Amino acid sequence: MDLIALLAGRHIPLSQSDIRDALPAYAEGTETSRRQRFERDKRALRDLGVPIETVEGGAGDESGYRLRRGDFYLPALRVIESGRRRSPARRVPGVRGAGTVSLGPAEAAAVVEALSGLSGLPACPLANEARAALMKLTVDLPSAEAPALLAPPSERGEAIRRRMRMLGGALQAACRVRFRYLSARSHGLEARTVAPYGLLYRAGAWYVVGHDETRRAIRTFRVSRMHDLEVDPPQVEAAGYQIPEGFRIEAYARREPWELGREDVPSRVARVRFAPEAVAWARRNGWGTVEKQEPDGSEVRHLEVGDPEALMRWVLSLRGAARIELPAEWRDGAREMAKRIAEAHSCAVVSP
Repeated sequence: MDLIALLAGRHIPLSQSDIRDALPAYAEGTETSRRQRFERDKRALRDLGVPIETVEGGAGDESGYRLRRGDFYLPALRVIESGRRRSPARRVPGVRGAGTVSLGPAEAAAVVEALSGLSGLPACPLANEARAALMKLTVDLPSAEAPALLAPPSERGEAIRRRMRMLGGALQAACRVRFRYLSARSHGLEARTVAPYGLLYRAGAWYVVGHDETRRAIRTFRVSRMHDLEVDPPQVEAAGYQIPEGFRIEAYARREPWELGREDVPSRVARVRFAPEAVAWARRNGWGTVEKQEPDGSEVRHLEVGDPEALMRWVLSLRGAARIELPAEWRDGAREMAKRIAEAHSCAVVSP
């Protein structure tokens, strides 16, 4: 679990030596024994269906390891009666990860209790993942079991679920939607009319992608920032709308949160410097365009940014491997964000 949490929490692949230095399980013993324990754990996780990926050509030509959250599907869970024989895990064709896992009632209750505790811990790095796992259990567990096991949903979560049902219905019926959107620029609510093209789950949040009639362009809206959502009545085909033939929601799913951004604000360009150990990963993931390469091996890149705060959080998550140079207000904002985080956790600041 420590290895999964370490890899899933990083945007840049980690070398084997970095992993062994970061995790207490590999802290003791000779270099050979530490490497053997890592290889054993890596094989065990892969056998369970955890798609740990090996990436060649990293810093110093050392292989790196990463775990893409989009490729990591948790197994379907089912609760069995006490005393019944467990069936082996069943693989799901075409899906990476384990298939079906059987749990006894006591085990299921223990899982829910643990996830509920994690999701409620202040500043827990896995709180969002724990809440997502609890939501998954509402689908996997039988309806007779779910009410007794799951914590009651929050008012905010219920509001988002209502909006998702409305947006899903509007998308299927090709109906436009109207809502007031919380503007990042004015911090006020702005009226919007949108023809939905698709729904997207990215970095713990739902988005709707569609044609904004006010901006006369395709825009992305975060569902949690919508208010007073209404769906227009169904129209005859001639009066409705059609999704453009070349539109693919998958293209938006591959974007970083700072690229999706707050579409009520025009995209701006950030100048970001990547340290030598991060250059290979920036190139591989297509983060921005290269402005110049430095003699020390670092690289300056221009990034199209829709959400500056998401960019600041992302840069901080790279732990010094990247820093914002321009615009100055984003650079200063990242530094202030780092200070607030350091003060909350009483730790040293890594200047972004």
